[in-house]
Parts: sequence; C-alpha cells; structure tokens
Amino acid sequence: MKKTTWIWLATVLILIMIVVYGYLPLDNLKAIPGGFEKVAYVRNENNQGGIYQYYIYTVQDTARAEYQKLMDKLPFNGKTGRVTVYFFYKNAPYPTSIQYTSPHFDEQTYQALRVYSRSKAGL
Repeated sequence: MKKTTWIWLATVLILIMIVVYGYLPLDNLKAIPGGFEKVAYVRNENNQGGIYQYYIYTVQDTARAEYQKLMDKLPFNGKTGRVTVYFFYKNAPYPTSIQYTSPHFDEQTYQALRVYSRSKAGL
C-alpha cells in the first residue's frame, strides 16, 4: 500500500477511537458514586435554536453522591442550550414523568433534593 493510504487509514481509525471514547462514559452511571438512576427525560423539539433538556434522577446515597460528575457526563449543546437536572431521594416519593413546560412536575407534591442547571454561562 502507498504511504498516503496508511496515513488516511490511521487518521480514520483515530477519529473512530475518539468518537467511541467520547460516547462510552454516557452509559456508565454505575461508576459515579451515589446510586443515580434516570427516571424521566424531555427536551424541546426545536432543532433550529437552543436545545433545552430536563432530567429527573433518583439518588440512593446522598452522602456520597457526586452530582457534578453526573452533570459532566450528560450531553450538552454549549452554544445556546440548557440542561436542567432535578435530583430526588430514591426512598421518598418522586415524579416518574417530566414536562417540557414549567412547572416540569407537581412541585406541591414532590420536593427535589437538588437542582443543577448548565448553560453557556456555566452552572
């Protein structure tokens, strides 16, 4: 094979490895201390502007929970979007669905332990 063929092949393989490495951590919630479990998710259907995502997660071990690590693993459109995550204690009542419009769940019935939000400005 020619030298240029090897260079292109190596470049493509490196790009594939970068993509796979970037997506592997998204599914590995068990590696984050706290016993997180995704209960509900919703996002807007607008693909022309910002992507706004809302999650509900339960937490088993609040003393060891690393909320920021979970936030870092969630997909985020850093230009114009916002990701908001509501955390609830697993052994207490929590909503099992979330709406795109505010209020996102019945706030009279359910009280979130923590709420994290990330946008272009940061957390």
